[in-house]
Amino acid sequence: MKVNSRDDFDKVNMKREQLQKQFADSNVFIISDSYLKSFMNARVWATKNGTEKEKNLADYNILFYHYNHQDSDKVISIANALLSRPNFMEMKESVRTLEALNSSYNRKGFYNRQLDVLPILIAQNEKFDYYVFQPEYSDSYEVGMIYYNLNQFSRARQNFEIQAELFKDNNRNFMYASMMNNIALTYEGEKDFNNAVEKFQEASRIVDESMDEENPYFNREYKGHFKNVIESNIASIRLKQGELAQLEPVFLKELKSSQLVGEPRITIQCYLHLSKLSMLQNDVSQALRYNDSALSLEREFKNPSIRANILSVRSSIFLMQNKVAESYDLELRSDDIKDSLISIATQRNMEEASLNYDFVKARKEIAEANLLLQEKNKIEWMQWIILGISTILIITFITLFIRTRKARKLSEEQSRKLKIAADEKELMLYEIHHRIKNNLQTVSGILDLKTSQLSNPEFTAAINESQQLIQTMNMVHDQLYEYGEDTIVDMQEHFVNICQGITSQHTDKEISLHVSSRDVVIPTRDAIPLGLILCELVTNSMKHGFNKKNTGRITVFLKKELAQYIFKYKDNGSATEKNVEDQSNSVGLNLIAMLVEELDGKMETSFQQGFKFEMKF
Repeated sequence: MKVNSRDDFDKVNMKREQLQKQFADSNVFIISDSYLKSFMNARVWATKNGTEKEKNLADYNILFYHYNHQDSDKVISIANALLSRPNFMEMKESVRTLEALNSSYNRKGFYNRQLDVLPILIAQNEKFDYYVFQPEYSDSYEVGMIYYNLNQFSRARQNFEIQAELFKDNNRNFMYASMMNNIALTYEGEKDFNNAVEKFQEASRIVDESMDEENPYFNREYKGHFKNVIESNIASIRLKQGELAQLEPVFLKELKSSQLVGEPRITIQCYLHLSKLSMLQNDVSQALRYNDSALSLEREFKNPSIRANILSVRSSIFLMQNKVAESYDLELRSDDIKDSLISIATQRNMEEASLNYDFVKARKEIAEANLLLQEKNKIEWMQWIILGISTILIITFITLFIRTRKARKLSEEQSRKLKIAADEKELMLYEIHHRIKNNLQTVSGILDLKTSQLSNPEFTAAINESQQLIQTMNMVHDQLYEYGEDTIVDMQEHFVNICQGITSQHTDKEISLHVSSRDVVIPTRDAIPLGLILCELVTNSMKHGFNKKNTGRITVFLKKELAQYIFKYKDNGSATEKNVEDQSNSVGLNLIAMLVEELDGKMETSFQQGFKFEMKF
């Protein structure tokens, strides 16, 4: 299509939007080369006659074409150029561009570059009212996939579990099931087949529960297909273990649904599973037919790793037919592909290391460019104002000059007084801080002396618990002093400091901390009791939950919903309700109840699979 006017340009954009919707509905939809010519013509017109926005759209159309054709190198080049333009970051297309760049980095194996892109993608998606991803989406899933691709299954599982909790808390059951499937895959990667099957079965059950759940992205047909994928994952483990009964109907069911929803990679994998199954059942002709189907589809949707597996299975089939020469040739071809993949991985790492465009630097450049753009807009706006009021300024200049001199003198005097007052306040706060620390240390010392004079174990334990409470208060006080008075506290950093400060004292235990309170800030007056509550909870976990364990996991969660905060604490320790009842008269637990009341909050506790504490305030 020729582009000779703005109307022609708008038609090209409308067509791209229609194609993009088709591509979003089915990722196997490939647009023809004729559209690239139209997109190139649109860019030529925009370069000569278009606005900055139209130039950005013209480049974005070309990027979409290459993304659709999975040309990662061109996507990376065009995307980086677009994202370096400040005005493009104010367009919703920037979210799709970041998505394409992230996907292309993933296909190239540039996982460290993905870690740079992900935070910007999340921020832009939120900025444009969750244009691509739903609100409960976080970078935990993408980070988990990066570690999964690096075969670091334990770290991948940790991130999948965080994302799963977010989906579960937001009642997104289908997405929760998807994360459970990913968690199962990490166990399978570690060859822990029992845990893998257990998680796959749980994911399948959750999919059943989500069938009637409204979801604008996944219809009932796709959910049914995903259940087939999960069941096939279980069947593939059975196949590895040599349990062949009832596997063929499972694979055939997944094959049919994958063709309906348009997932060729899954279809190829089904053919490969069926080929292996038929071979193990000594049905050589059927095994070869399935293998032919897999090979034919792989030629259309190329994947070297899958192709190597197909050829390896084909080699085994030919060997069963006593075609030794052909079998040997296929095995050599499979090995060659695997060797090439290793070489490509090495080259990929070198290419990523030498990539010219530094996206971290680009973010800084984008921020600086945004400031320059704001300054430019401000200057243009001021020029129009000056043109309109220049006459008034001439008349009032002398009066303003006199008032300005008086105001400057008054301002300087006020600044001087404010500085003196601020210095005095800072000195006073410094003195108060040290007096508090000294008083706490004095009380702790007195209690220590009293301990040596007591022979009753109950009195000694009570005094020891009081000393621990004083140390907790001292630590919280030290941290909040750093923030200052009448300010807000970054709870992510505050929580991490408190947890690490307590767990680090137990050098004989390895405790995994997971704190999720990003972007949550609260006033100092509320941070003090909340910090003390967390101190007591962590101390109780170390004292009662992990007293018989050398390893453990502590999860802390805080978010704001409308006019209230939700605080959750969880450990996987062995504390029981009886332990707590036995300690019901302890200073620490009484303090927690008092602090919850001070925050005007309500709390709940649970002892299923560890200790759980939830408070709303």
